[in-house]
Amino acid sequence: MKRLMTFALVLALAATVLIGCTPKEPPAPPAPVYVYNNGTFFASSNATARGYMTAEVTIENDKITAVTLVGYGNLATEKDETYGAAAGYTGYHEMKAELPKAFVEKNTWDVDIYTGATSSSNQSKQAVQRAMEKALVNKPAGGKYYDGMFMAMSDVGGRANDWAVVLVTIENDKIVEVVINETRNVTNDAGVTSKAFKDAEYAWDEYHEALIELPKAFIAKNSAEIDVFTGATGTSTNAMQAVARALELATR
Repeated sequence: MKRLMTFALVLALAATVLIGCTPKEPPAPPAPVYVYNNGTFFASSNATARGYMTAEVTIENDKITAVTLVGYGNLATEKDETYGAAAGYTGYHEMKAELPKAFVEKNTWDVDIYTGATSSSNQSKQAVQRAMEKALVNKPAGGKYYDGMFMAMSDVGGRANDWAVVLVTIENDKIVEVVINETRNVTNDAGVTSKAFKDAEYAWDEYHEALIELPKAFIAKNSAEIDVFTGATGTSTNAMQAVARALELATR
């Protein structure tokens, strides 16, 4: 009987040892913690009276994989392949091709400017920085809008296919200044017609009055939604649309 009990005890101990020696599954590796969300993010730089830049930044697993830059000129229209051609200027186009490569290679917005296109380079960097901020998983606290000046245009329309261009300055989520211009056709001595802003000689008093009164209304209401200025309905409508688009570009 003792032998049987001893044998059973040995078997139990052996089983315990075997169980204890069974290899355990290794723990699963921790899930990666990403700083940025995956996707494509859009942002605009601040503007000057000469224009601004926008950027579309694609991020995958915290890596910038693609950047597309678009520049806009003083009439708020996109700079096309003819930009600078008359003066033989190629710096903007070279910058637009080369700077995205630097953003991807260095995986940051903070790259060297492209010589010959300093302003456009700095605006591009700012637009990429803001796009990356929009991509953050944990966004820092801040207001609704970026501080700065933002440019936008209304739809093209009317008898002469004109449009409004606005420069909206924002400080601490408040509209503090609005400059409004509207385009017109001009013909040079060679008979070539192009677009320029209406000047002091434009013969419509209500238009000139609207350029003074509409900005006051935008500032007072801190909004793109204001009353139409009597006698300048088209200008008012164009300005409201353009200001709404400027505020959209300014949104964080």
